[in-house]
Amino acid sequence: MGSEMCIRDSTVRAVRSGEVQLKFILRPPQLEPPPPILAGARLAVDAAKAEVVKALDAAVCAATEEEEHASASRYSQMVADAEAATLAELNASFEDSREAWARELQAFVAYVTAEVPAVRSVVAQLARGRARPLKTEPCCVLWGSRTMTVQWPDGAPYQAHAETLSQVNLATGAELFRTVDSWIGEAASAVERGRHGSDAARAVAGGVLVLGRDVNMFAAGCCAADREGVSRPSRVVVLTHCACAYRDAYENACRSSVPIRLIFARKVDTGNEGYRYSPASLFATASRTCRTRAAVGDCQPQHVSDPTICVVTASRRGLGAAASETLRCMPNLQALVYVACATRPLVTDLVALLGPGGFRVVAVRRFDHFPGTRFAGAALLLVRRPPSLVLPVGPAGSGKSSLARALSVAMPLGTVLVIERDAVYAAARYRVGATPSSCAMRMSITKAKQLTHIEMADRLTRGLHSGAICVVDSCNASTAGREYYRRLLIAAAKQLRAQCDQSAENCTPLTTCIEPGEAALQHVFAGWPPLCVTVVFAPADTRAIANGELRRLLLSRVRARARAPTDELPATTAEVSECSVCVNVEGANRHPTFPDAGEPAKQERALDATMDAMEWPCADEDDVTLVTSQADRHGVPLPLLPRTRVMLRIDPLDGVSTDEALYRLFAALFWQVS
Repeated sequence: MGSEMCIRDSTVRAVRSGEVQLKFILRPPQLEPPPPILAGARLAVDAAKAEVVKALDAAVCAATEEEEHASASRYSQMVADAEAATLAELNASFEDSREAWARELQAFVAYVTAEVPAVRSVVAQLARGRARPLKTEPCCVLWGSRTMTVQWPDGAPYQAHAETLSQVNLATGAELFRTVDSWIGEAASAVERGRHGSDAARAVAGGVLVLGRDVNMFAAGCCAADREGVSRPSRVVVLTHCACAYRDAYENACRSSVPIRLIFARKVDTGNEGYRYSPASLFATASRTCRTRAAVGDCQPQHVSDPTICVVTASRRGLGAAASETLRCMPNLQALVYVACATRPLVTDLVALLGPGGFRVVAVRRFDHFPGTRFAGAALLLVRRPPSLVLPVGPAGSGKSSLARALSVAMPLGTVLVIERDAVYAAARYRVGATPSSCAMRMSITKAKQLTHIEMADRLTRGLHSGAICVVDSCNASTAGREYYRRLLIAAAKQLRAQCDQSAENCTPLTTCIEPGEAALQHVFAGWPPLCVTVVFAPADTRAIANGELRRLLLSRVRARARAPTDELPATTAEVSECSVCVNVEGANRHPTFPDAGEPAKQERALDATMDAMEWPCADEDDVTLVTSQADRHGVPLPLLPRTRVMLRIDPLDGVSTDEALYRLFAALFWQVS
């Protein structure tokens, strides 16, 4: 293509239809000093790129649907002008050899199309120096069309630019598309059935928010697909930082019959995490109004509820903790599909998404886009975590408090609320700082139990309403007592459901900003059944209980705990939960109600009384039958069919470590993958 032309780089792009696009990064002849016509062409390109930047600035500042549409239209036109100016600069670079350049280009295209008939276009970027140009630099068309038509299985066709064709492995890309498409349908069906009791397959009142770089694949290609028997979302909101994807999204929105909102948001420097989406831009997305048709200028705006489903395409550095916490705090967001191309930042984002009032993982798929390399992708389906209760069952020394503390410390602040019944009782019976032997400062046992009963119910209800996972740290020996806590769980779930229905009827956009990381936030619940996890600290073989083997182990544990120096004791529950109170008895850091090391006889009597009173859970009490069919009786497909009651058994005689027990409890609460 000319002895003075340098091809710095070349890329071959292919789509499922078999069409191929060739992209070159060209370094034209370096003429010094540049002739006037070349200098003028370079000035024209610089001026056009400046207009492109202004158009993007206007898109960032757009506050209404009309401004968003106008900004996208102007940006698309400015980019087209910049591409035309770039092509003029390329032609001007040859000065006296333009005709030869044109002939060689024509001959090259004829040769390539003859050898590879699937080639549909040839595009190029210019490199004025030795450095590789940015992907946002104008990409001029040398032959054919600027974009290619992409269509995944059962999806809608959409247009994609050379720099927005991110799925280079067509086989895994098609499987990823099928997976995300089915998850969106399942989540939409479950959300709508939970709110309205309807059987709509995918009629999402709040719409779908698509975030990231692959917005065209999942917005125009997936959500906007018109398929028989499958209703589409009421709207699709597109938020992206990629200028190329933003332009393609505008052109696809103009062709779509589904209303697609277009929002461009630059990433901001967050310090240690680098450039990420800002929480302000995400909240603005949830609070703006929406029109019935984004591509038509005469539509009237209407208030709608916030998005109920979100599809996130994270970069190699992840979404970022701030943006993840913002999505977690978004009202009405009930399901989230997280598409990751790197595993390490995925863990950081998940910690934030699983935080207070957050989500739980119900499905996971791994995609090996680049076989034989260390790069692997994944997709996760998260749904809003329902009101959750943990009931550890076992005598003193079985490990209940250790597990509760470990769960509280492992998760972000406010995710887990540990309510220690013995501490509540001790605070009611004795004044803080008093001793059990000080009769003048005691309350009667009957009155203290009554106050404890009221206080436990109040703290549990408030904790469930705040979105925290509540752990009732007690022996929970009585079947009736455990059932009472479950009734409180169901009552709180019904109240949250009523609040959610009222919010959906009002259909008001978000007007207030909840700061990410706040421990107290209004928990939004769309009808997922409440979850109760019963953790039984006892061997499955009842003979180990009858022959005293378990009693001897527990007695040695409580005596070792009572003899431990203060500086060797683990952190008390009061240090990780504001609802726990530890009474200082005779200056020692000890259990609030259990006898201390100086009273071994009382220790034995207290442990024997507790073990005699234990009513161990059975299968009839905790329905742990796992559903193996592909749908429940209402037609909700797996993996969105949650388990309402789960029973875990941890045998103290087996020497199960706290980490292993924590892993099993974490899976029951946060990782219900079928």
